[in-house]
Amino acid sequence: EQGTQRFNENMEALKHNFLFRGYFKKQEKEAKASKKEAAPQK
Repeated sequence: EQGTQRFNENMEALKHNFLFRGYFKKQEKEAKASKKEAAPQK
C-alpha cells in the first residue's frame, strides 16, 4: 500500500514535469476523443 501511494505521488509529479506534460496532455485528449466516439453508438 505504501509503495502504491508513493508510485501515485511520483506519477502526479511527472504529470507536472515540463518534459512529460505534453505526453500526458496528449493521452488525456485521446481518452476524451475515444469516449466521444463511443458515446453516440447507443
